[in-house]
Amino acid sequence: MPRYLVEGEFRASKKWQKFRKEVESLSEKLAIEKVLSIMGSKHRLKRNMIRIKSVVQQGSDGEATSSMSMASSSS
Repeated sequence: MPRYLVEGEFRASKKWQKFRKEVESLSEKLAIEKVLSIMGSKHRLKRNMIRIKSVVQQGSDGEATSSMSMASSSS
């Protein structure tokens, strides 16, 4: 199963905190959903408090093979 590196930021108190999560998923869209679910569960965040900046598929040797940049999160 492909691995994706998802980068973004979430609202922590009054400022935005950057994060990076690596997840296994079948597609970029499902990787975003998984990260939104994990961050919401772990930090008790609503989806509108999470901004996804980029999604990069990781190769078998850890190198990026494709990427997608986003201006805001997909809610």
